[in-house]
Amino acid sequence: MIFGNPKVGTPIMQCEQQAAIDLPQKVLIAKDANGKVWISYNNPEYMKQRHQVTGCDAVFSKVTNVLSALTSAAAK
Repeated sequence: MIFGNPKVGTPIMQCEQQAAIDLPQKVLIAKDANGKVWISYNNPEYMKQRHQVTGCDAVFSKVTNVLSALTSAAAK
């Protein structure tokens, strides 16, 4: 799944342009050989550290909360 919201992604890119390479956010949903389903995504903190983004803590917190809520709901 790929999803994004310009109201969230734009401020991140304004804080650090290089972060755009990791946007929009992606979530991988895959089934392994044993039939178990896995949900994976890059933690927004990884993107923050990778690109040395400063000044966008509130935005990254929002992205983290949304990803957590979406993946938790999908896992049910």
